[in-house]
Amino acid sequence: MSYCTLSVDVDSLNSLFKFYGARKDGFDDYDPVYERAVVRFLELFDEFGVKATFFLVAEDCLKEANRAVIKSIVSRGHEIANHSLSHQFAFSMLSKEDKERDIIESTRIIAGTCGYAPLGFRVPGYDLDEVTIDLLDKIGYLYDSSLYKF
Repeated sequence: MSYCTLSVDVDSLNSLFKFYGARKDGFDDYDPVYERAVVRFLELFDEFGVKATFFLVAEDCLKEANRAVIKSIVSRGHEIANHSLSHQFAFSMLSKEDKERDIIESTRIIAGTCGYAPLGFRVPGYDLDEVTIDLLDKIGYLYDSSLYKF
């Protein structure tokens, strides 16, 4: 038997547009990432009996349409993890206080949506620094999944 990990960064179109500096409006009520892509992932994972970790941007949890999809992720036994409050660009450049505020607030929102606090974190753009690692440890996270090597 082989083991591997499977994770999905669930970045809404609005969070991606903001992240890359190309803010577009119009995806407030309908976001195909949640309403189509995540649903397709769930169907595929069900078909093959696969469990995954879904890294959520906390602001996306505040939209009612997204909350139904998120509850479906949880009810199917997948893990929910934290992908920050708003998918902030250059996360490592934020002050320690802003990073801590982001992680604490995103944890609160995700926990309120899923019914449990996330145990894992992934910084937007894999922009990890030592301060963030220390904050995650202090706040009670079990792991960070931000390191990425080509």
